[in-house]
Amino acid sequence: MIVELIGAGLPRTGTLTQKEALELLGLGPCYHWVDILADLDGQVPQWDGAIDGSVNPAAILDGYCSTVD
Repeated sequence: MIVELIGAGLPRTGTLTQKEALELLGLGPCYHWVDILADLDGQVPQWDGAIDGSVNPAAILDGYCSTVD
């Protein structure tokens, strides 16, 4: 699966609603901040690795069709 849509927005601007809408429209699953909060021990080290270059961000988003927030 490849990310087809990236919704780059600021927090508290309706991105959770966008996530739900995208999933209803068939562009899901959609990666969102709530995915990180649901798995802090697994997600935070991956994103730290993406920042330092040791993890490919595409690997983190594998399985998602879209992302917002």
